[in-house]
Amino acid sequence: MGKRLQVLFYLFLLIAMEIKAEEIVVFKSALDFEQEEPKATFEVTPNDTPYQADWIQPGAAGTQKAFEVKTKFTREKDVIAFRFSLPAESEAEGADLLHFWARGTDATAKVEVMLVDKQGAMYKRKVMLENTWKEYLTPLDTFINTASSAKLKPEALAQIRFCFWRGFVPMGQHSLALDEIGFARSESGDWEGKSQKEVIPYCGRMPELPPSADFTIESLDLFRGRWQFGTLLGTNLHYSEKIPLAAAWQPTEPRSEIKFGYLAAAPTRKMAYARVFPEPLVVAGKEAEGYFSIKEPFLTGVIHLKVEPKADAKMLCQAELLLKELGSAHDYLKSLFLVISTVNGEQILPLQLINPEADTRGIRVIPSRIGGSFEEGEKVAFDVIGHNLTAEAMQDEIAFEVTDYSTGQMIQEGKWELALDGDAVERLTFQLPWQKKGLFILRCQLVKSGQEAQTRFCYLPKQDLANLEPRDAMFGINVFWQQVPWYAYQPEIMGRAGIKWMRPWLNYENTWPVIEPNKGEYNWNYLDETFQQLAQAKQAYQFMFMWAPGWAAIKGGNYVAPEHYADWAEHVKKVVTRYQEQVQYWEVWNEPNLNGSWSPSSPDVAENVRVYIEHLKEAYKAVKGVDANAKVIAISAGGGPLPYTKEFARQGGLNYCDAISLHIYMPYPERGNYWAVLQEIKEVLAAHNAGHKEVWINELGTGAYDLYPDYAREVGYSEMQQANWNVRQAIMDLAFGYRSLWFCSYDPRNSEDKRQWTWDSGIGIYYLGYQPKLAYPAIAGLTYQLEGAKFVSKLTLGAQTWGMVFEKDGEAIICFWTEEGTENFELPLEEQEITLFDMFGNKRCLNAQGLTFLATESPQYIRGVKLDYLRYAIGLEKLIKLSAEKQELNPGEKVSFKLDLSAIDLPVEGKLSIEVPQGWQSPSEVAFNEKQLSFQVQAAAGELPNSAPKVRAVIQLRGDTLGLERNVYISKVIPLEIAFPEAKLRDFTQRAYDDSKWENVTKPAERDRFFSAYDGYGWYRKLVFIPESWRGKQIKLNLGLIDDIDETFVNGKKVGATYQWDEKREYSLPLEVVAYGAENLIAVRVYDYQAGGGIYSGPLSLSCGEERINLEGEWRFAVEAFQRQRGINAFKSLEDKFTH
Repeated sequence: MGKRLQVLFYLFLLIAMEIKAEEIVVFKSALDFEQEEPKATFEVTPNDTPYQADWIQPGAAGTQKAFEVKTKFTREKDVIAFRFSLPAESEAEGADLLHFWARGTDATAKVEVMLVDKQGAMYKRKVMLENTWKEYLTPLDTFINTASSAKLKPEALAQIRFCFWRGFVPMGQHSLALDEIGFARSESGDWEGKSQKEVIPYCGRMPELPPSADFTIESLDLFRGRWQFGTLLGTNLHYSEKIPLAAAWQPTEPRSEIKFGYLAAAPTRKMAYARVFPEPLVVAGKEAEGYFSIKEPFLTGVIHLKVEPKADAKMLCQAELLLKELGSAHDYLKSLFLVISTVNGEQILPLQLINPEADTRGIRVIPSRIGGSFEEGEKVAFDVIGHNLTAEAMQDEIAFEVTDYSTGQMIQEGKWELALDGDAVERLTFQLPWQKKGLFILRCQLVKSGQEAQTRFCYLPKQDLANLEPRDAMFGINVFWQQVPWYAYQPEIMGRAGIKWMRPWLNYENTWPVIEPNKGEYNWNYLDETFQQLAQAKQAYQFMFMWAPGWAAIKGGNYVAPEHYADWAEHVKKVVTRYQEQVQYWEVWNEPNLNGSWSPSSPDVAENVRVYIEHLKEAYKAVKGVDANAKVIAISAGGGPLPYTKEFARQGGLNYCDAISLHIYMPYPERGNYWAVLQEIKEVLAAHNAGHKEVWINELGTGAYDLYPDYAREVGYSEMQQANWNVRQAIMDLAFGYRSLWFCSYDPRNSEDKRQWTWDSGIGIYYLGYQPKLAYPAIAGLTYQLEGAKFVSKLTLGAQTWGMVFEKDGEAIICFWTEEGTENFELPLEEQEITLFDMFGNKRCLNAQGLTFLATESPQYIRGVKLDYLRYAIGLEKLIKLSAEKQELNPGEKVSFKLDLSAIDLPVEGKLSIEVPQGWQSPSEVAFNEKQLSFQVQAAAGELPNSAPKVRAVIQLRGDTLGLERNVYISKVIPLEIAFPEAKLRDFTQRAYDDSKWENVTKPAERDRFFSAYDGYGWYRKLVFIPESWRGKQIKLNLGLIDDIDETFVNGKKVGATYQWDEKREYSLPLEVVAYGAENLIAVRVYDYQAGGGIYSGPLSLSCGEERINLEGEWRFAVEAFQRQRGINAFKSLEDKFTH
């Protein structure tokens, strides 16, 4: 770059702000790769981690060369770090940004940058990378010194260090390329130089804010999708543009003084405070402007105010906020305001956020309550914020329409009169008469000028839980927060949905480092604040003891070092002593079986469990020593928790707890055998004489982000599916008497940034900025029906339809849904009035006799059924047995079934209907008057099935022979499995096999719907031409990511296998396997043992040197076998079936 000054444009990623071309000046490069090749010093961990460092050409932005480091990580904890010494004269004085060009890969998505000064002080920050060259400008004041509060001085820097690692990303090729490392000064830096920095406490009258007004929440909502996440979980956010604000007023005197201030809110007034900048702007008939620097834990930035008189004698203040960082703290920015002083007194005006896309004119519409949820009987209201509208628009009408989000139907429209006073920034409230429950979209448009705005809102059934003790509730939520403490609004929002349990996680108010950061120094403020809010909302708190502070942690980890067990016990004792009146359940750690929560984690499960039980023992004794009636929750295992749970029970851990908790995330819960998993938990406890202990499924959930279609397509889950699965999983939990705590209240990551796409980045039931998803009103519908209910029985209502019967206040509640699609069914109900509720609580009153119900994937509820009669019908179903002589068949094989009604002690007469998969053979309808009969079905021959085969027998019993007024319909289902012989499996690997009847699928794509529907084996096949010119050369087959296990064959020969879902598949082809100048058959056998599966991420290719053949696109797919037994241990390799 030499000594020239350069004006630059860039895209900021993760931790910097985007600065437009005219806003930044870049100084001379501290490391000029054009003139010299500075030497890098490497530090690798472990010390045998391989790497290759080279100078590459060309460089990033027209330069001749750049520096690149490559490695192929093979272990999760591999780390590569290297550092450059900076020149003694680096021309950094006055800089406020670090400037560099960088390029990562799909695998190398993040780098840690560390700046080291001449005294050895280290300041570090993580930066997200892309796989193309990008220019980065990172604010120097966002680099953190973890050892002290010392401020970074750019002119005193001596070294710059870059570090990258494998972590949880797939093994394979990682690289980091760098060019033009130097310093820069931004417009923000110029603003900083002329801004006021001193602030003083403000004790005057606070700005009058409506319930919906909250600067932080409004800005999170308004700019959602444009926030840059400074950390993976968004504890630090950055915005790349200036944030516009405005206020307008009618002056009462020609001269006024204006002070700028901000209100830092906490959930209660106890910790709230306001600050003002003491030097006023003096306004006397002409413009005035000023700059103000805010440096708080929750916000770092500079604001520019400009006050000017308008033609109508009003005063208008327009502001721009250059936001360096929106942080995460227990207090947060509630409002920016002006104190306008004249000889006649003071006027306090909040600065209103302005939609930057409205071209400085327009409207915003938001619910009049944060969270946008209203209960039955409440008035639904919205605030409309208008700014700088034209004279015509100020007397305009607002046309609105409301759409039901679950159906897409427009259900109401109308107009509101809009009357704004001149150029004022005004917030007007409008009411909307409402009755229907669910999630809705309100769209508004100014009739004359055309400006538009929209928002979401929910209408919920009125919960009747006044007599329910919160700690007796069965449903709860894991609370998440980024910039606004969860206990500010979430207890009230979740309480409206009938959610009573709150479970914090991560580094929140409950963790040991927050409570006792230094030995003997305690901070109870945040917990006291939490319980004050929970008491008002009548919520229960599941306290989690979590993390060890640095002074008590094991070296290089986050759990307690053995020499600090006494400190650990004392910590538990102090917490329980202080909060025993507010807390009954005390959880010991979160996911001790996973490295993120329990580090360093031993690869030996038994050893991991042993150390965890040592922690648990100390905590258990401490809790019981203070409160003998308190309950201790253990395990909280995630990521396939049953093996850990079994080992925990084997080592005697159940002696030191009153309850266990597990984390089970399962889309399509019925097909994932969720019911069987719950049953296995029950059996594990019973086997250790612990069947009386409580079970909490205290993490369950599914991600959804409809607001960004690309993410929705990638993950394959919608808001409707999230709502359905969250509710269905919780109903099954309740049937076993287990508590359910959904994960989580709020989206933890940015699903509009492709680099943060994970299955759970959109797992909240609220979007960033407190916009509700469908899961929120669906959960409200569930708690309205089943909180306080007891399980009676499971019902089989159809081949796809699940049914559960609960009892509440002496009344039966039947809930039902399908695994997929829709299905009609009947219930053995007498003539009676019943009420049918949809998932959200909308109801219809019906006469039950002869009624056919339509089941969908969304749970519905029937109330008003006579419980005694229903118990009889359920009991009758249990007396009928259907069995098969075998459940594993070969194609074309016949199997006999036996229907046994001999347990019914009354005469029986009726009809039997048999439903079988397409292509199978079975008898037609059979009449019977005996208590035992047999029938036979025959499986289809030859081809692979496309769904898990089942045989369903529908028994219609005549009611008059049983003393009933109407016939009774009972359904019995037996799942089957088709096992193909070895010869058939061998055929699938051969090019000659005819796969024309297989399904066409596009790869890569989201995990296949086939594997979402079952667990088991499937095959992918593709023909590809390999040119003669590749003969004798090394050919690599890249298959991207496959969930869970693959065995891959080329022309009938096995070329590789991988046993981990998140590892890249790269196989070298033996020379003798390849047919050159001809088509080759690639066959991939996949085994999926939970949730979705298949080839889900690319790239897919064959490569030979620099040449590449794209394999993405159409593949053939078919099912091999359906697996009733889940788990990686159920996988059976073809190794022994093929000779290579």
